[in-house]
Amino acid sequence: MEKKPYQDPEINQFVKIFNKYRIYASNSVYNYDRLLHYCSMNILGCILNNGTFRCTSLNNVELNDQFEAKRKNVEEFAGSRFIACFSHCQYEIVPFWHNYGGKEKKRKVVLKIKNFSDNITDVICTDFCYLPSGKKLFFLGDDYKATVNVNGLIGKKIGIPPINTDFDLRTCIRSISLFDVKYLPLKDNVFTQDYLIREDGIIKYYDPTELGRHKTEHWDYEKETRLMCITEEEDFCVSPYIDLRITERFFENLEIVMCPWAEDGLYDEIHDIINFSPIPDSIKNSIKVVRSELHGQVL
Repeated sequence: MEKKPYQDPEINQFVKIFNKYRIYASNSVYNYDRLLHYCSMNILGCILNNGTFRCTSLNNVELNDQFEAKRKNVEEFAGSRFIACFSHCQYEIVPFWHNYGGKEKKRKVVLKIKNFSDNITDVICTDFCYLPSGKKLFFLGDDYKATVNVNGLIGKKIGIPPINTDFDLRTCIRSISLFDVKYLPLKDNVFTQDYLIREDGIIKYYDPTELGRHKTEHWDYEKETRLMCITEEEDFCVSPYIDLRITERFFENLEIVMCPWAEDGLYDEIHDIINFSPIPDSIKNSIKVVRSELHGQVL
């Protein structure tokens, strides 16, 4: 029996299409001034020095909500969805300081990033991203299609030398979306229904579009906005995570907030990371490093 994801045009309402890959931002996301991302100092260094932002596969065992990928008959599609998590709550959330940003309590930060929902492609590079294997992964488009043709059976048959050999061609990024997670009661139908849509002979069609879009109401305090990339081959997990390439615009007027337990040396350490990063000086000068509103108030 062959399993296929069912593509319902009424479910996927994408507002922009560039070279076949799709970009979508939900209306609610436009309302926020900043998107907040809690992280460790090590992650901050990677973001600033490498110019990358990590998205983790939905089937990653380290996700805080273990029900994220559990939907009847579509769990095998979870590996094709890669997410990065933000909070649209504009003030600091105490449980986040305790639960996110690594184990070093005094070395956590939150990045207050200017909302980029109206200019996603100005902030995120959508030609390719990086895999932990060292390979690259295309976004769906002409370059991907041409490379598959040249390096595949067609190219081999007519003797064309392979191109872009540093790319993993087993799949590509088909879409990128920015949306608010919906929080529902534990017994809501979205968590229990069967996502088998229809059967056509030996082929079964499934609807995996709800994967990664809902959590139970117990997580409502997170006020999560999620960036999600979906690969073309939905029943295939190319990697445990991908690293999106980000542009200088990501760092414009960035505000870095130190954790409530931060010691004086952390301020200088953050500035050192900024100063030694490859970001242009004009962008560096727009970045602010500030104390937590809760400094000294949280045990």
